[in-house]
Amino acid sequence: MRTAVSAFARVVQLQEADIAATLHPGPRNRRRRGRGPGYAPPLPMARRSRIRSPLLLALVATGSAACSSSADLSPLAQQGQRVYQNVCIACHNGDPTQDGATGPAIAGSSRELIEARVLRAAYPPGYTPKRQSNAMPRFEYLSDQIDALAAYLAEVPRAKATAGAPTG
Repeated sequence: MRTAVSAFARVVQLQEADIAATLHPGPRNRRRRGRGPGYAPPLPMARRSRIRSPLLLALVATGSAACSSSADLSPLAQQGQRVYQNVCIACHNGDPTQDGATGPAIAGSSRELIEARVLRAAYPPGYTPKRQSNAMPRFEYLSDQIDALAAYLAEVPRAKATAGAPTG
C-alpha cells in the first residue's frame, strides 16, 4: 500500500512539474534533479532584495495613502467605509466618486436614496436614476448600517479633496 501511495505522489509531482514547464517555459522551470541540465541556481539574496524593494515601497506608499484618507473621516464614516468596502464594491467602484462596473458613482447620495436602494431596491419618490437598471438587490441585513454608509458617502468627496490638497 505504501509503495502505491508513494508512486501516486511521484506521478502527481511529475505532472505538476510538467504543467509548470508548459505554462512558463524556460531554463528555470525545467525539471531539476541535482545540478544536471536545466538546473538554474537560485538568485543571490542581494539581487532578490533589489527586485523586492520597489514592490515593497509601492505597497507601503499605497497603504499609507489609503490610511491618510481614512483618517480624515469621522468614526461613523469609517464604519460606513468598511461596509462599503465589504459589500458595495462588488458592483460600485472602490472609489465612490467613480462609476463602477455595474453601479454608478454614489458619493454624496442622500440618506433617503441610500435607505431606499439598500433596504427596498427601490428609488425614493420623484428621484430620477442615473442608470436604468434593476440589477441592485436588497440588502436588508444592512438596516443598522444605513447611517454609517450615508456618513461615509457624504464625507468621501471632502476627505478626497483634503487628501489631495497641498500641505505647504
